[in-house]
Amino acid sequence: QRNRTCITANVERLRSFAEEHEDSLLLHPPQGGTMAIVEQKTRLTSAELCERLLDEEKVFLVPGSTMGISDRLLRFGLGRDDFADGLARLGRFLSRHVNG
Repeated sequence: QRNRTCITANVERLRSFAEEHEDSLLLHPPQGGTMAIVEQKTRLTSAELCERLLDEEKVFLVPGSTMGISDRLLRFGLGRDDFADGLARLGRFLSRHVNG
């Protein structure tokens, strides 16, 4: 139950975050499970975005290219208690590199 509650809350956080950043992110809502796919619309490939995000903000996302899908896609793990902090860090990254 605790895990389902965490995942449900994180899906809603991600939905709100993607709406706030609709110029650079498009959420493909999960139908279930612990992962969500987000399409990123920046000038970076997803691999570049993930590498720079990890270096600069210490946030780990998985680029689509490593899963054999489009390199415009990002995989988010939804089961983390610190998910909101990760979104805040991603927001700072996007502000610097997309909006700034």
